[in-house]
Amino acid sequence: MDLQSKVGELEFSRELKTCPSVTKISEVLGVFQSKRIGAMIIVDNNKVVGIFTERDYVNKVAGQVKDITKVTVGEFMTHGPKCVTEDNAIKDVLEMMHTGNFRHVVVIDNTYKLIGIISIKDMLEFLILNISDLETNMSDLVAAMV
Repeated sequence: MDLQSKVGELEFSRELKTCPSVTKISEVLGVFQSKRIGAMIIVDNNKVVGIFTERDYVNKVAGQVKDITKVTVGEFMTHGPKCVTEDNAIKDVLEMMHTGNFRHVVVIDNTYKLIGIISIKDMLEFLILNISDLETNMSDLVAAMV
């Protein structure tokens, strides 16, 4: 695989953890801990409306909200998260994560059905597993420019 490969070829989490926007933050944090995940996709009426991440918790909730059993993820989630399809190039996802400073990107199909979530860890694993192919491609590119 290379950076032009499609998202559909990438190994990413298709075991979805979703919840409605009315879910208490305390419940979501419990799922984060028990499932060892760092993001929850927020779905209302079968539509992705947001994402709530560990970063959202640290930046928007921790130290500011006294009782996390009384507030919902809908109040603190990132609304309208960036989404990609399985047809997008891996390179495009890397650029999106870099420029947007995202650690998670939602994957949907062409009918906007939720497919999965790509984490920065997934992208790092891709780069590590494909580093020799990427180096070869880069060498070929440099040689062609000379």
